[in-house]
Amino acid sequence: MNHAIVQNSPTQRACRRLREHAWAYGLATIDDTELVALVLGHGIRGQPVMTLARNALEHVGGLRGLTHSGAGRLSGVSGLGRAKALRLAACAEVGRRCAMRQRAPKAALDSAAAVAQHFCVRIADPHQEHLWVASLDSGNHLCGIRRVAHGGAHALVIGAREVLRAALHDGATAFVMVHNHPSGDSRPSDADIEMTVNIARAAAVIGVPLLDHVVITVEGRYSSLLELGIVRLPEHHPQAHYYG
Repeated sequence: MNHAIVQNSPTQRACRRLREHAWAYGLATIDDTELVALVLGHGIRGQPVMTLARNALEHVGGLRGLTHSGAGRLSGVSGLGRAKALRLAACAEVGRRCAMRQRAPKAALDSAAAVAQHFCVRIADPHQEHLWVASLDSGNHLCGIRRVAHGGAHALVIGAREVLRAALHDGATAFVMVHNHPSGDSRPSDADIEMTVNIARAAAVIGVPLLDHVVITVEGRYSSLLELGIVRLPEHHPQAHYYG
């Protein structure tokens, strides 16, 4: 496919007018499609940038879908290509990180609901499972987040060593595991339960307890393995009084 850009075409002139308008009146005055068009910069022969931008938004379900779509999914938009798909995905990642960092510098994760709310914005790829370790200080304030694994759409397997290494690296006194279910069903699988039990046992041995394992979905639903009785808070550990 010829992706050559036609110089000084009506499309190019329209792009310049859009940039001039955004510069003069601010980005808040343009709509979602125009905003994406500014990020893309230009279209290709036969597909003006506004068409590419509109197709991209329709492909992922609007701006909300864009924030949860990786470059791989975006590259499936006809005419977009890897470079433009990566550019859009990078802008979405900037937005996600800004949203996260507007929170308190040390967010208090003192319940499964707080964990789910904090991590829903991190689901960049709704088509794969990702596992994070949220390291907590002695007051159950967040002191580190590390993604320790990702897998297929239906399974994610990891051993205790990788999880505990992440928690210890951040100086955690306790930690919470979080992972997403692309299926939209937040109920833990048998494999989730087995993995959680094994990691909880290993964590208890080294004195850095697992306080919960929260399964989340891109729609905001969640399940807590603590609330389900699968994770048990250590009876004498001081942080057990701050969580749950």
